[in-house]
Amino acid sequence: TTLGLKAVASGCPSLKALSLWNVSSVGDEGIIEIANGCQQLEKLDLCKCPAISDKALIAVAKKCPNLTELSLE
Repeated sequence: TTLGLKAVASGCPSLKALSLWNVSSVGDEGIIEIANGCQQLEKLDLCKCPAISDKALIAVAKKCPNLTELSLE
């Protein structure tokens, strides 16, 4: 959920990898929280997450300069 991702973002600022494969309840707001709070992110798997749009991906691109692997499906 968005609330869960907000907790992860605030509690794990040095997070480097996150997999949210097949999580239909996660949307843009949660991913934006991760982008803002986990700027050391290197790997992000968002395969089969239909509620995520370009808005969240743009936030990740702007806030996570170390991102080297992004999985989308």
